[in-house]
Amino acid sequence: MKRFVIILAAAVCALWGYEGRAQEIAALQRSMAAGSDAVRVTETADAAAAVRAVEQRAKRTKVSGYTIVILFDNSQQARENAVEAKETFEENFEGIDIEVTYENPWFTVSVGRYLTMEEAIIELGRFRSVFPKAFPRNAEMDIADFVIDEPTAEAQAAEVPAQK
Repeated sequence: MKRFVIILAAAVCALWGYEGRAQEIAALQRSMAAGSDAVRVTETADAAAAVRAVEQRAKRTKVSGYTIVILFDNSQQARENAVEAKETFEENFEGIDIEVTYENPWFTVSVGRYLTMEEAIIELGRFRSVFPKAFPRNAEMDIADFVIDEPTAEAQAAEVPAQK
């Protein structure tokens, strides 16, 4: 039971990951020590070292996800076909990322970025009305591609034109 409590305390500390980690452990110890069913929490040196090791690990910048390939061509007209597929996609589906790549001898037109296969398959159903040969494919993507930047109050105020 003692090990469980220690592991639990270390996990809580690792999840919070704030600068004031020692203060939070002290607050956790005080809150668990209060009341009739008091629990005493002690952080061992091993647990503290494990938390520090996790905090110092390099942050991941890539994630494995999926994209949908709407054209995969190596014919003599592959470049023209890729440009045409890109234009057709942009006309039919607005606001979705599209990427045209060339890896000798293949032109590939990929659309969208999805974290799960289920998301990709849902979108694939929409795209197949225009691109019946489209298929999902694994892809390594930047985590930043999935971050939605919320506009700050200053940016929103700058976008609103001054009323006359």
